[in-house]
This record gives sequence, structure tokens and C-alpha cells, in this order.
Amino acid sequence: MVVSVGLVVALTVISIAFALLFRAIFAVAINLDCRSRSLKTTSLFTVLSFFFPVIVGIIYAAVRDKAEVNKKACTACLTQVDGAANQCPQCRCMTFNAVLPPDAAKLAKSGVRLFILSVVMCAIALGAGVARTVFAAKIATDLAENYSEEDIEQWADDFLEEYSKKQEQSGETTTATAPETTTGDETTTDVGDVMDNLTYYDRDGKAYDAPEKVPFYDRDGNVYLIKQDSKLKMWFVKKGTAKKLESSKCFVDKDGYFYYDEKGELTQSADSLAYKDKDGNEYSPAALVIWTKDGRMISAMN
Repeated sequence: MVVSVGLVVALTVISIAFALLFRAIFAVAINLDCRSRSLKTTSLFTVLSFFFPVIVGIIYAAVRDKAEVNKKACTACLTQVDGAANQCPQCRCMTFNAVLPPDAAKLAKSGVRLFILSVVMCAIALGAGVARTVFAAKIATDLAENYSEEDIEQWADDFLEEYSKKQEQSGETTTATAPETTTGDETTTDVGDVMDNLTYYDRDGKAYDAPEKVPFYDRDGNVYLIKQDSKLKMWFVKKGTAKKLESSKCFVDKDGYFYYDEKGELTQSADSLAYKDKDGNEYSPAALVIWTKDGRMISAMN
């Protein structure tokens, strides 16, 4: 596994490095070809080809033979004029030849060589990128096949144990202290014990040791309790009955009273998780509401 991860990192570095080399060499190749043709847009094509090599390369290939040059010479009297001129000011001739630099052939040849080299750099970058993706996928597959849910829970237990030790060494305390279990010479902290050690409160500030025991009161004095199965599906029940109330239709108003929206009349606000009735009164999903020990409600709205 360590070798595989190291290989993925190495391939990532290689892919990035050769991708940058490809861009730089390709930009220089474009620059040399533009200079060999004495194009006015040399600087523009050079810069853009580094940031958008593929797109700019296609565009350049299409316009390079028709692009405007810096200077051109009249075919009749050889007078040199600006590349944008349409007519010779001396003889009124309208045909011209581009005025190329003395080393135009050398520049063009160097540009071709660098273009070929940039293609090689691009191929290496792509190859390394594909290989990195394949090995990363293999690592993910190996993790899924070789490590169970129990392994992940054990890692979480180990993390909590290490965290508790650091807290003890620094003299700090946490709001919820997990009970420790001892097996032989080893002491571990169980994730489930952390959850079991939390305290929950109702709207009157009364404490409970589990969320399923916290009562929700409606304005008529009825009591509702939240329930949850092994698949984490939640619903509410009215105390004394067995009828399941859909969690998505159970709300708490701003005063902390339970409300069951049986007809689906509440609408969700566009800017929050709060819901509103036709009079503009706000409600929060009951499953997302808790109270502090002083009876203050903490909801999806705040």
C-alpha cells in the first residue's frame, strides 16, 4: 500500500511537471514560428498558447498563413510599407510580399523541432496522469476489499484514545467525557460511549440521557417522541399511540411547540431551512431541534 501511494504521488508530480514543460515549450515554438513570419500578433499568440495550448494551437494553425505581418514590400517597386497597408503609396500597386527577418528559415526550423518536443512532453504528461488515475482507483478498491467497517471503527477508537491522552497531558477537559474500557493492559475509548454520555434537554430544561426520551409538547399538552430504526430512518409518535408521523411533516414553531403538518401546508423558505405558514409564522424541522439546559431552543433557523 505504501509503495502504491508513493507511486501515485510520484506520477502526480511527473504529470504536473511535464504538463508545465509542454506549455512552456509549446509557447516558445509558437513564438519562433510567429517571428519567422514577422507576425504582428507574436506576443499575443505566445502568451495565450501557454495558458490555452490546444485551443490557441488550433486557431494559430488556421490563421498563420493569413495573419497580418509587421512590414511588407511592394512587388512592383519594392517599397516597404506597414503590414496593414492595402496599396503602395509610390506606385499604387496592391500586391505585396511579407518582409521576413534574415534568419526566418532558422527560426521556422527551430519552431518545428520545439513543437515536436512539446508533443512528446504532452504525451508523457497524459500517460503519467492516466497511470496515476489507474493506481489511485486500485488503492481505493484495495481499501474497500481489505478493510471492514470494524477496522474503520477501530481507527476512530484509536483516534479518540490518542485525543484523550493529549487532553490529559495538556490539562484540558471536554464537555463530554467518554467512559474507558480496559482489556488487558490496553485502555480504549468507545465512540458509542461518547454518544451515550451526552445529555439532552426538553423545552423546560429537564435533562434526559437519550434523544428518544426527550418529549415534544404541542399547544394542547400532547407529548410526542422521536423514534429511529437501525437504518437511521426517523419518525415521531404521539405518546400513548402507535401511529407513525412522518418526520418530514413534523415541526416546532418559534415558541418551541410541536406541530404536525398533516396536509403539507407549510412551505420552505428560499434562504434557509425554516418553513412558513400562510401567515408568515416560521417553523423548524422537529428532527433538527434541540434545547439547552436553560430551555433555549436551537433550531435549523439559528
